[in-house]
Amino acid sequence: MHLYRQTRQEATRLLQEIAAAGFTRVLIHGDPGNDLLDVLKLTSLEHDLAAIESSSRRDSEYLPVLEVEGRELRLKLPASAEPENESLTAKSSKESARRDA
Repeated sequence: MHLYRQTRQEATRLLQEIAAAGFTRVLIHGDPGNDLLDVLKLTSLEHDLAAIESSSRRDSEYLPVLEVEGRELRLKLPASAEPENESLTAKSSKESARRDA
């Protein structure tokens, strides 16, 4: 029970950091047999963040990644660290500018 509680506390801290950065989705990576993945997925849902399992490197360029390795959780923010909402707004602005030109 201690490991579960400790994992939830760390997951909550990391997910709050992700949400504060403006993201609504997070990629989850780890060994499918690791029970901590399930804890992470459930905790993500509680924080209104969509947990996505993806092996595509392209996804990790735009979304934060939570890695589960053994009993450790690691957060990797995308290189651009641009929140999804700003990214979508920037794309919409560029498309509007093209249409207006």
